[in-house]
Amino acid sequence: MYLSKNKKSGIWYVYYRNEERKKTRLSTRTTFKNEALNFLKDFDKEKKKISNVNFTLNEFTIKYLGVSRITHTDNSQRMAKSILEKFKEFVGSDVLLKNINKNMAESFILSTYQRAKYNAALQLRHLKAAFNRAIEWGFIEKNPFKGIKLRIPENNPTFITKEELNTIVANEKDLMLKNIYLWAFHTGMRLSEIMNLEWSDLDLTQNIIRVRNKESFTTKSKRERIIPIGKVVLEILNGIKENPEYMNSNYIFNKAGERLGLVWVSKKFKKCVRLANLSESIHFHTLRHSFASHLVQRGTSLYILQKLLGHSQISITQKYSHLNQESMNQAILMLD
Repeated sequence: MYLSKNKKSGIWYVYYRNEERKKTRLSTRTTFKNEALNFLKDFDKEKKKISNVNFTLNEFTIKYLGVSRITHTDNSQRMAKSILEKFKEFVGSDVLLKNINKNMAESFILSTYQRAKYNAALQLRHLKAAFNRAIEWGFIEKNPFKGIKLRIPENNPTFITKEELNTIVANEKDLMLKNIYLWAFHTGMRLSEIMNLEWSDLDLTQNIIRVRNKESFTTKSKRERIIPIGKVVLEILNGIKENPEYMNSNYIFNKAGERLGLVWVSKKFKKCVRLANLSESIHFHTLRHSFASHLVQRGTSLYILQKLLGHSQISITQKYSHLNQESMNQAILMLD
């Protein structure tokens, strides 16, 4: 490790070897040698401090999941835990965090990529975020997942027509589940949002639904939003109110007062899809895509759609933009 001055800019740089033994430089951001020497002294201390941190991957996983339990949604927390457990199986839970290099990280991601491209992208996103936190905590200097690139094919969301929805609903015997399927299609709400929806989240004087963060539930984007109540949703609510069995709970959708399980509802929906002889690509989340797709095809702007879906960035909503193009094409053809 040594100092060297750039002849053109006059700025002093620290030259050292990183964890992969590659020669690396770091700007001291000063042209004064005494300040550069102080920077070098402090930098050397930090490097030695980091080199003495011997956290294993397993120890880091426990610490990271403990923190993310507070900052992440339940679904995100479960996903992070699952991915970290798989990575531990791949490299070993006792490997020192500072000894995990890019080759190990890339090998793990590519092993998944060969089987499931979208799953590999999900793993990369979670692990990159986890190791960025390890840098913030001073456990490592460099993120081994940084710079890994994956080619993910474009995948336009699957959506269903109202006729297909009616076929699915017709195959469901449980009235509450029928209502849930219709509610998702007509509000675009995620299943977790629907299952955590309480009567206090409704404002029937203004006919709006407030998708809110609560002590026991956080939205995926951590943002709250408002969804107008349409005719079908109002009919569902009126039907529920007439059934005393469903009114003994704060949750709108419940069984004997208890909140319904996400996995149970998803499986019931999939069973109805199969009974209707529809595509295997249709899942409960397809109802949310269908809500978005039908609005775009009817001329709703992507900005409005972003607000209704609760997307944190417009770039996420833009996956529906191809449908808007189709609508414009059809509009032009009507003039011919």
